[in-house]
Amino acid sequence: MSQDIEVCEPPTDSISALEFGPFKSGWSSRLAAASWDNSVRVWEVQTETGGAAPRCLHMMDSTVLDAVWSSEGSQLYMGDVTGKVQALDVATNTLTKIGNHQAGVQCCNLMLSQVLMTASWDKTAKFWDPRCDSSIAEVNLPGRAYASDALNTVAVVACSDKKLLTIFIEGGHKEVRQWDCPSIGATNSQVRAVAITKGSTAQQPVGWFLAKTDGRVIMQPVQPHVHDTWSFECHRKKHTTGSHYDLYAVNDIKMNHEQKTLATVGSDGSYEFWDCTKRSRMMQSSSQDSESITKCSLSGDGRVFAYAVGYDWSKGHEYYDPAKKPKIYMRSVVEDMKSKS
Repeated sequence: MSQDIEVCEPPTDSISALEFGPFKSGWSSRLAAASWDNSVRVWEVQTETGGAAPRCLHMMDSTVLDAVWSSEGSQLYMGDVTGKVQALDVATNTLTKIGNHQAGVQCCNLMLSQVLMTASWDKTAKFWDPRCDSSIAEVNLPGRAYASDALNTVAVVACSDKKLLTIFIEGGHKEVRQWDCPSIGATNSQVRAVAITKGSTAQQPVGWFLAKTDGRVIMQPVQPHVHDTWSFECHRKKHTTGSHYDLYAVNDIKMNHEQKTLATVGSDGSYEFWDCTKRSRMMQSSSQDSESITKCSLSGDGRVFAYAVGYDWSKGHEYYDPAKKPKIYMRSVVEDMKSKS
């Protein structure tokens, strides 16, 4: 981690969302972070030099749980713990209301470059045209939303009670299918993050990766006749005594679609890069000193990896140290994320 660059002026509490903006020509990008201190911050990132300069700071009325950039990168769509869905215009630092859920908005994703999907603890997923003030569609979920991802016309939402929902939207057609989370690993584990993976030539998903609280990532194929569910163990440490392992939650995952690699971050305070084709680990960092990594993000061109260090409360309130402030780091991953022969 000595090569990793610390981002200036981070939030004062744990980071709940971390998102790179869409990649455009040139070397600049934007990085947004939402925090439990109710702040939303945006930095201008020079991906060639690794530098980051503060661009925007907005103090919200409540904590933003997730965020996603608009397709052109000018607005940040956000869902908060009270159920509000809003848009932040970075140039003017102003908020616009999009809509509401009846409970906290856990997930925000962009579909078809212009449709915003939000999934909530109120057991619904809503679809918005951000230019309007009402939802354009709504889907009932089998439980509270825990995590989601979207790619083009397809979204995957992981819910409570070990249920998954896939939602296909194209034109005026909507198709919904419910799945059971694969029964691999600890029976009481939960899904913390979802990452859709696509085929080598098509833009449509072939499956999705599920990051779980028992130090495991599961790949589940999208076609019901394909029995190729597989998993790998990660973010585990051998106990100082005996042969068993301590298991740590996989807090977030991000997919590099072009290189078929996956980044994972965990409660053990490390990040790992995986070759999805060879199903093998490519690289593992050292652990942060008794701190977790709560969120991560990959730049749109796949060159820069960002991750947020802070307490995730997995050990309870007695281990919280107010003297340890959250931090955000970036590193070049051009070599890290290349598949090795």
